[in-house]
Amino acid sequence: MNVDQKTLKRIIREELELYEQSSGSRVAKEATLMADLDSIASAIEDIASGMYGLQDPADPDMGAGDELAKDLEMQVERLSDFYNKMVAHFESMDPEFDANAPGMR
Repeated sequence: MNVDQKTLKRIIREELELYEQSSGSRVAKEATLMADLDSIASAIEDIASGMYGLQDPADPDMGAGDELAKDLEMQVERLSDFYNKMVAHFESMDPEFDANAPGMR
């Protein structure tokens, strides 16, 4: 098969565009996932803060909301840890990522 230089350049350009699109879509998907995770954590934090001071109608002396709020805050901490692990994973998949660069770990 004999391919002229113009055709070869076109093929290379098209392949580069496909690569850039796929790279961009991966990054866009990762950003969407991280934004969704952050939104969930924020919603749980809001729910937790609204639960402090809630009382059990059957036992007004029992701070029922406080215990649940603490449990929710613990889950937010777990989500934050998970978020950080996902960021590290996504960054490690980036060919330009340098784990030894200043400010990394």
